[in-house]
Amino acid sequence: MVKQLKLKLMLLLCALVVGSGSVWADSYTYDFSSGGSYNSSITPVTNTWTTNYFTILQEKGTSNTAVGNYLTSPRWYQNHIITITPAAGYTITKIVINCGSSSYTGQDISASTGTVTKSGNNSTWSGSVTSSTPLVLTMGKQCRPSSLNVTYTVPAGAVAAPNFSPTSGAVAAGTEVTLSQTTADEIRYTTDGTDPTITTGTVYSGAIIINTPTTIKAIAIKDDAVSDVASASYTINVEKPIFDVEAGEVDQGTLLTISVAEGCSIIYTIDGSTPSYANSIGELYDSPIAINNAMVVKAIAVDNYENESAVTSATYVINYAGGIDITPNYTFFGKTAQFSGNTNDVVTGTKDGITVTYTRNGSSLYASSTAMRFYKDNTLKIDAPAGKTITNVVFTQSNGQRDDMTSTPDGYNSTTKTWTGDATSVTFTRPSAADSYLQFTNIEVVLANKVTIASACTDGEMYYGTYSSSKAFKVPSDLVVSEIEVVGDKLSLSNYSTGDIVPANTGVLIASEEAGDYTISIATGGTSKLGNNNMLKASGDEGINATGMSTANSGCTFYRLTMHNGTDIGFWYGAEEGAAFDIAANKAYLAVPNSSQSQGGARMSFWFDGETTGISSMHNARSTKHNEIYNLNGQRISQPTKGMYIVNGKKVIK
Repeated sequence: MVKQLKLKLMLLLCALVVGSGSVWADSYTYDFSSGGSYNSSITPVTNTWTTNYFTILQEKGTSNTAVGNYLTSPRWYQNHIITITPAAGYTITKIVINCGSSSYTGQDISASTGTVTKSGNNSTWSGSVTSSTPLVLTMGKQCRPSSLNVTYTVPAGAVAAPNFSPTSGAVAAGTEVTLSQTTADEIRYTTDGTDPTITTGTVYSGAIIINTPTTIKAIAIKDDAVSDVASASYTINVEKPIFDVEAGEVDQGTLLTISVAEGCSIIYTIDGSTPSYANSIGELYDSPIAINNAMVVKAIAVDNYENESAVTSATYVINYAGGIDITPNYTFFGKTAQFSGNTNDVVTGTKDGITVTYTRNGSSLYASSTAMRFYKDNTLKIDAPAGKTITNVVFTQSNGQRDDMTSTPDGYNSTTKTWTGDATSVTFTRPSAADSYLQFTNIEVVLANKVTIASACTDGEMYYGTYSSSKAFKVPSDLVVSEIEVVGDKLSLSNYSTGDIVPANTGVLIASEEAGDYTISIATGGTSKLGNNNMLKASGDEGINATGMSTANSGCTFYRLTMHNGTDIGFWYGAEEGAAFDIAANKAYLAVPNSSQSQGGARMSFWFDGETTGISSMHNARSTKHNEIYNLNGQRISQPTKGMYIVNGKKVIK
């Protein structure tokens, strides 16, 4: 009887289960970082989050902080009311609230039904609520929920919507999104924004690869039942470019290298505009960017699927070596008080040899103790000192008027407020239709030296000179710059590379394929190629005579670069053999220790190979009377080419 009774009860239970329809439990995690936004200009009193399974309503309580729409976790302050309403037909049985931080533990949450327990940063509610009897939570203390995990039951005949992994958000190109629903017969999805149906959309069979911004919509199908449409939106996270030079003040000529993740290209601008691959704005980066004047560099990375990163931006200003700061106030213009009006049609001021002239052609002219106003239809002229050239002029503007200056020669950039060029005089003008005035608190004028290589000092292929400066300078691309030391009976050269910095007060030999004037940009720092072994000595800014040379270089024989008799170039002891001589300012002379010379004489001569790399070798000749050159056949040569020759009875390889 007992066994029969148990069997009947089991059969009855089976019949009840089969007859009642299928009911199953599932869970869903809502990540607050994927929902909402924040606007500090408003103070809302409610905020709502909606999913396929439930709705969350946050309401401001009495006498507490307003509700804020936050991009990450919201703020559930004390007395805030949180109402969680299940979707029709769903029953919520458990909610785990992750309060995100030990400082916001969600203490003292009271519930309209069920129970709340706490464990660490989590608060867990247990009970049973439906759409007709939603759950109401009242916050006792502040909580910043980062996520909610909701356990729910699905009513008989209903189908739960698919879950996405990962959920909505920014992902890297190539990310695989998987869809899951444990009880469904089939999942269908779309990526074109339309809703899938039981007969439309793609049947899910494997991970969906995301290479471009995509919204996936999906449904689950079981028999003839179809779930709600679930969706997830993905943006592509392309890593921003990295600059190897920090924003701020840099030396002129600094090279900026931009790097991105492998497989990405770089689009950049230097005029402050925002680069865009889609809109064809900017240049394709393929080599370091030389920062020669103030600029705003912006760059984006573009992956193989034409997705663009966020913008990396840096503003650079030049730390100009040799720059002279001018405050164009009334004192600079020789006035004792501020001035304006037509009583001062032309005013000038000078600092360190730089002359600034303001000409009033109309409107007003005005300068105070701190600044100068540059009105429309007027001119501002800047002149360099004798022997110098202007390479940059940088303005500091202290008012917000649109910069509409132009320059002669051309070269002014109104975005960076910098003129770049090479001129002994620069004139700035403003048009008659210009906005009011531009107010300048500082003008930085950057000077460079002008070096002349004489056409007479040549071997017929290249032209030569010497140079020295009381300030370091940067080697230009159109000059070969070398230091010299004596090795045995030869002069050995060490060449600088283009862009190298030659230290201050360093004597050098300079060579070029053409005679003429060359601009030498002032710089800072630098390292000598030969140090104390460099036998080319600086003459200084004032020049030097024989007495000064002897005092500075005791025990040396002195030579200067010259053409002897108009045909024989070399380092000679005086203009003629044995004569004393002076060296002009900013030049160099050869000081050879007597102990290092295996052969004495009036000349240190040298030959050239005619290439832009400069001098190939230099040789010590005993005297001017025995400097004939012969080939190995005994024939005298006036201009040797490469090969072996006899000079003063010795074989020399050219």
